[in-house]
Amino acid sequence: MLINKEFTRRYGVGGDEILGSSNEERFPAWEQAWAASRAQEKDVADSGKITTREQDRQFADGSHHRLEIVKFPISDDGGRLIGVGALGVDITERDKWERDALDRERVLKGYHKALDRIVASDAMASPNAGDAFSLLTQVAAETLGVERVSVWRARPDMSQIECLDLYQATAAAHSSGMILEHDYFPQYFKALQQVEVIDAHDARSDPRTAEFTGKYLDGHGITSMLDAVIHVGDELKGVLCLEHVGDPREWTLEEQSLARSLAALTSLIMARQEQQESNAPGSPSSSGSAVSSTPCPVPCRSRTGTIAMCSSTRSMNGTTGSAPRKPTARGSTNWA
Repeated sequence: MLINKEFTRRYGVGGDEILGSSNEERFPAWEQAWAASRAQEKDVADSGKITTREQDRQFADGSHHRLEIVKFPISDDGGRLIGVGALGVDITERDKWERDALDRERVLKGYHKALDRIVASDAMASPNAGDAFSLLTQVAAETLGVERVSVWRARPDMSQIECLDLYQATAAAHSSGMILEHDYFPQYFKALQQVEVIDAHDARSDPRTAEFTGKYLDGHGITSMLDAVIHVGDELKGVLCLEHVGDPREWTLEEQSLARSLAALTSLIMARQEQQESNAPGSPSSSGSAVSSTPCPVPCRSRTGTIAMCSSTRSMNGTTGSAPRKPTARGSTNWA
């Protein structure tokens, strides 16, 4: 039997120690694997072909690895089989990457399904923009597993933002009317005008959100914030806020992408709301203008129920949705 240095390093045995011993004798803890190993060797001997299989193995240092076991025929000059060779290829990192890729795919599919549910809902077609805001915040909370989701509209001079809808998951309740003023949170307002997403994994230490420490963050148990700016065309119209309660949370790229997509959808609702508030007559041309000015391509439902991607100026990836829900009574509170 011949073994290389890597085998010795991984399993803590040298050629002299293993010579004359069977696999079962030298590695009794791997008893269940030997039946598969013998079957693989038989396949090689019978077919004369290379075969592979995967198995988990613990190395001498206690670490666990995923291995691809490759077994191949060894023949003499006359072509007669004289043995079976084996290679163990460590595929731990490859296996992890593949599993992570599948997990990401499942997550993104879930986001797209949720977005489809929002777009196809009656709330999105309702003349009351509050219905759509209520649905969107609830669906965002359910999909991302966050405690609080809110939509805020900014004044044109960015002197303050007003909450149009706040959904709190534990209480399953909606509220609105809160005000945030620039003078109390200047760094936060500055960040809104500089970036599309505020991914504050630790909201208390992140300079963009640290101003909320105290009554707001501590009072509600908020540890992490993910805020996506809402644009209509080039104009900043507001912000979509997702707030996590519990241990600090690292926001993934997929979650940040979802937040941007939700903000793009929110911009459509805001554009429609502004048209209603200014008593602008609804027409195909005005509706098309609102759609084309949103920051991301978003799905739109036609009168026949068909969903299609509408053109825009930015890019989208992933989103969320849920069943329609009427907004509950709303209160008014000033945070400042």
